[in-house]
Amino acid sequence: IVNVDDPSGMKIVQDTQAKVFTYGIDHEADYRVTDYHLLKDSTRFTLRVNDQDYRLESNLIARFNIYNLVAAIAAVHQKGVSMDDIAGYIQHLNQVEGRMERIQDGQPFNLIVDFAHTADGIEKVCQYASSITPKDCRIIAITGSAGKRDTAKRPIFGEILDRYCDMIILTEDDSRG
Repeated sequence: IVNVDDPSGMKIVQDTQAKVFTYGIDHEADYRVTDYHLLKDSTRFTLRVNDQDYRLESNLIARFNIYNLVAAIAAVHQKGVSMDDIAGYIQHLNQVEGRMERIQDGQPFNLIVDFAHTADGIEKVCQYASSITPKDCRIIAITGSAGKRDTAKRPIFGEILDRYCDMIILTEDDSRG
């Protein structure tokens, strides 16, 4: 089961003799997302499988989670679970703690906790936040680093946060050396 939107995935498809099932958003695939809507508390998307469209909704948020979901859907579908059953299951998936976790406690703003620790991860969180934030609202990032680990990443993270955020609050959440 290979993501054909990833150049490495496309190369795998081209180079292998094995039976491959493909998935993607931007390219033709066996499991193809034809449209999606990123909402503040859910993701809705249409998945085309065998020329049939399935409208799906999940509590998992952000575009990259669509890829994760579709890979999982393809795997269980290939094991014989019907698409109708899958559609029912994914509506009830729980968020993973600390991974694009939406915290809602009645506050009048969106709060997302994510343990992003790579430049790509930080960028994806920021892209999602930007996609759900109205023009008249702000994006505020609160971030920290673990002691003296990965100090070379910090300027890169700062550049990414600066592109997307109206305010960045830096913390020392772990002073281990």
